[in-house]
Amino acid sequence: MRVLASGLDQSAAAILALLRARAGSCVGKDELLQAGWPDRIVHENSLAKAIGRIRQVLADDGTFALEAVYGHGYRLDRVKEAVGTSATISGAIAARSHWWRTWTMPMALVSIAAIALAAVVLLTPDKPVARAGNAEADALLAFLSEDLILPTDPYAPVPTNPALRDVVERTAESMDERFAGQPGALVALNILVAKAFSGWGEYDRAVNHLTSARLHAQGLADDENAARLVEIDALACQQMRLAGQTRGAEQTCNEAARQGTRLASPHRFMALVNLGKLQFEVGRYAEAAANLDRILDNQSDVSPEIRADALWFRALALRKLARFDEAEADFAAHLAQREALHGKDHPLTAWAHSDYGDFLAYVGDYDRARAELASAQTIFDRRLGADHVESRSPAYSLALIHLNEGAADKAEAILAPMLTLYSAKLGRDHFWTAYVMTELAMAQAMQGEADAARQLLREVRASAANEIYGRPAKAAWFHLRWARAMAEIGDEATARDELRRARRSIAKGFTGDHPWQARADCIAARIEQRAGDPDAARTARASCEARLAASNVPGTYPVHADLVRLKVVRDMQMMRP
Repeated sequence: MRVLASGLDQSAAAILALLRARAGSCVGKDELLQAGWPDRIVHENSLAKAIGRIRQVLADDGTFALEAVYGHGYRLDRVKEAVGTSATISGAIAARSHWWRTWTMPMALVSIAAIALAAVVLLTPDKPVARAGNAEADALLAFLSEDLILPTDPYAPVPTNPALRDVVERTAESMDERFAGQPGALVALNILVAKAFSGWGEYDRAVNHLTSARLHAQGLADDENAARLVEIDALACQQMRLAGQTRGAEQTCNEAARQGTRLASPHRFMALVNLGKLQFEVGRYAEAAANLDRILDNQSDVSPEIRADALWFRALALRKLARFDEAEADFAAHLAQREALHGKDHPLTAWAHSDYGDFLAYVGDYDRARAELASAQTIFDRRLGADHVESRSPAYSLALIHLNEGAADKAEAILAPMLTLYSAKLGRDHFWTAYVMTELAMAQAMQGEADAARQLLREVRASAANEIYGRPAKAAWFHLRWARAMAEIGDEATARDELRRARRSIAKGFTGDHPWQARADCIAARIEQRAGDPDAARTARASCEARLAASNVPGTYPVHADLVRLKVVRDMQMMRP
């Protein structure tokens, strides 16, 4: 066994030593994590990577095979002691695991298709169905999950291929029949398929598979069930948020965090950080920041990946709370952490650039914002492709810069195709679609396209009603933007109504003097100027100016520029005969 251990890092060698000591028996994932990283909390992906390295060494030696016992852990067996098809498949899987990581690119493209075709044939429903306890089923499951499904994740450093997509689709269609009576296997496969669909931006399908995983997990023994449900609910919390199913996500997220904490689950911090993300998404910014503070204050038990996620969404929440200096420090630290964890060419690093750039655009630092957004766009396009929904995030922020600079035509050129993409992939009622629809209406209104803008505003105000109901901090932004757009198209009555809603939402959703109050005053001044009421406009301008002076916003904050433009319009009106 000394030969087998050669070339392994310390964690993988310790895991292999434990598997050897328990050869022939299943060793649970928690035990393996403890062996490889004693007294540390690490992401389960670290174990998967270590298992992959061990499989490479085992494949070279040919004496042992490592099989996944899904829903439980891993088992090390001697190949020469295995019999029949099971031994053959185990050896083939180990070999494939090694070849996958050593192919040159041209050979990979041919071989991936061949393996995918073989897997599709194996999964054809009219073939004999593998039953519980069948080693062939375990081996097939290991082959699919570790060598085919996982590499389809666009975030993995492996190029995607249509053949792999076909394997995932066929697996999703046939696994209930193929692995009937094996709930542990079905739990694992549904989770892996969900992750693949999430990577492709198909969040609704990911949610569906996590729902199936939960149903199968409920059929397992009680002591296994609770632990699995924490992981499944934590994952579902994230996918439901991305799918725009925020109402249902609130219950799922809270349950995952509550049960994870009660059971001291290894997934409890993932559950807590995903709860914080959901709290941010629905406008509970102070709760999100406080929740994420607790995660970041834990100096020993939180993995670097979870810590980076917590830092990311705390930065987003602090920005909404107008705690700009703290937010910028978090955005910069988050970018540094992503580069350290994943390198400079990873989608999560792209997200760090994108959201940092969006923050800089929000406070009016446009030159630095453009640089960050350009870095993000380059990574997204290369790693996910231009038509992935996540790849459009930097362009959305760039469109907002164009709107603030008065270049509405450039903003429309970005937002119109984005709305088409989001409508097709996310739906017209998704909250990301609502943001794009709102800003596109603003761009059209600024260019005098009143009818087109009015139609979009009518639709988005109806479709976003459920999303913002009872969520005042989230509602405030939409009502402010709708008021401004209505003012641009000359519908002062509706603009005033939206502004009243915005002011109520700001008062309910935030404490103290929030800069959105100044924004509301400047919008009021714009409405009254257009309505021809100079006295009301003057009062609103004065209030906007006073609130800005009393706030902590930087001098580049776009409302300062709005105030200057309002004064220019006032002066022009006064010069008219």
